Amino acid sequence: MLMFFGCMSLVQGFSQTPIPSMQPGLMFGFVVSTVICIFGHISGAHLNPSVSVSAFLLEMITMVELVLYVCSQVLGCLIGVGLVNIITPEEILFPVSSAGLSNGFCTTVPHASLTTVQAFLAEFFSTSLLVFTCCGVWDSRNAKFGDSVAIKFALVIALCSITVGPYTGASMNPARSLAPAIYSNVWTAHWIYWVAPILGSIVSTLLYKYVFSKDHDGKNRPEQLSPADVESSVPIN
Repeated sequence: MLMFFGCMSLVQGFSQTPIPSMQPGLMFGFVVSTVICIFGHISGAHLNPSVSVSAFLLEMITMVELVLYVCSQVLGCLIGVGLVNIITPEEILFPVSSAGLSNGFCTTVPHASLTTVQAFLAEFFSTSLLVFTCCGVWDSRNAKFGDSVAIKFALVIALCSITVGPYTGASMNPARSLAPAIYSNVWTAHWIYWVAPILGSIVSTLLYKYVFSKDHDGKNRPEQLSPADVESSVPIN
C-alpha cells in the first residue's frame, strides 16, 4: 500500500503540468497515516526496516520477528511498485528525455551536486528524526496521546520528505529504495539507502534509550510499552 499509492503520486505522464514539489511528501505521509490506522493494532505497521531495527533494539520484537518484518516489508514494496507498473503505461512511467535517456521510476538517487558524505548525512539525519519519533511514541509516558499517532507520523514523513527530498529523495527506508531499484535497474549510490537509515536508527534508538528515557541517576526510568500496547501506535515510510 505504501509504495502503490506513494509511487502513484510521482506519475506525471498523464498531465503536461509538473508535479508540485510538495505532492510526493504529502502523499507518502497520508499513506503512512492510513496504513497505521488500518494495520497498527495488528502488526504495528512498521513498514520500514529502520523502524523494525529500533523495535528490536528496544526488545519489543525478537530477532526472528525482525527478519520476518524486514522480509515482509521488502516483499510488500516489490508488490506495490509492481502493481503500479502493471496499471500504468510504460511510456508514462519511463518518459524519455530529449537526450534519449529514461530515469528510473520512483527511485531514490542523490542529487548530482551532492558528495557521498552529504547524501549519507541527509539520509542519516532524516531517519534519525523518524526513529526518534517512534521511540517517543513507544515510551509509556506518551501512552495517553496514542489517538493522534497516525497524524503525527503523517506530519513527520511529510516534513522529512519535503525538506530532504530534493537532496536524496528522503527514503529513510531501505525497502522503499530497493523495490524501485530492482524494477528500474538503477543502483546509483544505492548502498547509502541501506547503511545510512539503519545506522541512523541504531544511533537514535540507543541515544533515546540511554539518555532520554531515564534521568542521569538511572532512577525513574519509564518502562517501554509492550508490543501489545504499542501495536496501535507504531509506523512507517
